[in-house]
Amino acid sequence: MFSSYRGTVDYTGESIEDARREIEKTFAGAHGIFLPQHSYVVERGPSLASASLITRPGIWPLLAFAMTAPSWKRTGLARATIKNVMNDLFEAGDTRLDLVVNPQNEAAVALYVDLGFVATVDR
Repeated sequence: MFSSYRGTVDYTGESIEDARREIEKTFAGAHGIFLPQHSYVVERGPSLASASLITRPGIWPLLAFAMTAPSWKRTGLARATIKNVMNDLFEAGDTRLDLVVNPQNEAAVALYVDLGFVATVDR
């Protein structure tokens, strides 16, 4: 998480310890019930290359975090993990997946639009 966000528009000076705490909070339910059965992690050798972590804060599941290590960006791993998430959720009966994205993160926005996500305004 730390390396995937550092230096991007989503980075606001967090430390590696901050990232570790955020993951622990996610697993503990801070963003809704963590759904490990629908979350995906891609390992390449001894390292984590990409991950999509899913929670359920309400009726609909949430793509709480999608992250890819810098050396693996633009290789299709994020797309693959999110597509796997979407397929798993659909097979489980969910017809919607929510996410929040910084509109300045143009690469992420383009990926989500390409995957079929539609922008809505939270009311």
